[in-house]
Amino acid sequence: MRSNKGSFATFGFSSAAPPFPSGEAWCFATILRERGIDPAFPMQAIGIPETSRLDSACYLTLDQVISMHRLARRYIGCAELELAVAERQHINAYGNAGLAVMSSATLRVVFDIWREYRSLFGFKTELEIRRKSLPSVEIHVNDMFELPPDVRVAARLLDVAKILVMLRDILGRGFAVEHISLHGATHDDLQRLSQFANCPVTEGRATSITIPASICDRTLLHAHEVTFLRSVQQCQLEIELFRRHPALVTEIRNRLDNLTDGVPSFSALARDIGMSERTLRRRLLDLGTSYTAILDEVRFEKARLLLLQSGVTTDMIARKLGYTETSNFRHAFRRWAGHSPQSFREGQRNMLCFQESQRTSFSQHGSLSFRSHAEASHAPMFVAG
Repeated sequence: MRSNKGSFATFGFSSAAPPFPSGEAWCFATILRERGIDPAFPMQAIGIPETSRLDSACYLTLDQVISMHRLARRYIGCAELELAVAERQHINAYGNAGLAVMSSATLRVVFDIWREYRSLFGFKTELEIRRKSLPSVEIHVNDMFELPPDVRVAARLLDVAKILVMLRDILGRGFAVEHISLHGATHDDLQRLSQFANCPVTEGRATSITIPASICDRTLLHAHEVTFLRSVQQCQLEIELFRRHPALVTEIRNRLDNLTDGVPSFSALARDIGMSERTLRRRLLDLGTSYTAILDEVRFEKARLLLLQSGVTTDMIARKLGYTETSNFRHAFRRWAGHSPQSFREGQRNMLCFQESQRTSFSQHGSLSFRSHAEASHAPMFVAG
């Protein structure tokens, strides 16, 4: 893998749809709840247990994501729904992938991250960067899966909106793209997206976002090579985990959603799934994993999410993850992440500070803020622990 200063080796997915992080479905549920609609029924309708918390380590299939779009849109208009979901997904909602974006040296490296780890961002489209003319660059948002017609435009719109939110997080809220083309959009879609993006939006033969070419190679304020490389390594590990998430593994992960009452035994899990212990163990072995490995994955992902919440102590997290001793959780987290829970929490706080300082700089100076990569290297996002 090359450094943060340019493109790096390709780690792309095949065209088959991998499991999707549950962040979008959690946003859908939150929006429905804000509108006075109980999201429990929509969750059950797409195969998610009522007790499952979508902001945890739950994963969804592409069919479940499509069903969630359709169910939510029974209550909320298409463009309004997708834009509301995107507004709730800032960079820090994407975990290691978001941290890789925030610590990237330039926007071109950000484009690489979006393309190579698109499933970590929940993208249902494939991104392609084209130089339109000397002053502009186009981010093309191309269809990737054979989505049903009633969901296809919604998926394009949502991915465009998520890209816009992340660009604002990187470059400041005052940043505006030059133009957006949205293929297959209705007049209402175009108007709502134009208001959201604060730029002209037209219906075209392709879906694309046009930005100034001049900003693509300038070193970003928050660039930090060590953080970037560490985050990309973690992204690659998550990609490998995604590849090992067939239906059986996804079902086990969802059954491990609530660990407060203790970790279910292997025999109890096999009984709930409807298999003998021997069959379940063999099936998992054929998939290259085990119950212990899946449990570790779920606990690690839950731990990272809980560490982002202020007021949640390490003791509380240990109990939520089914540990009887906090020290056991600390040892396990260091084994998973290579550093302590406190170090991870401080690193996330530093990332948010970078975001806030960037926005403040924009509001004070009225222009995008950049600094040299060497200068950025002296502002670590992780602390020793």
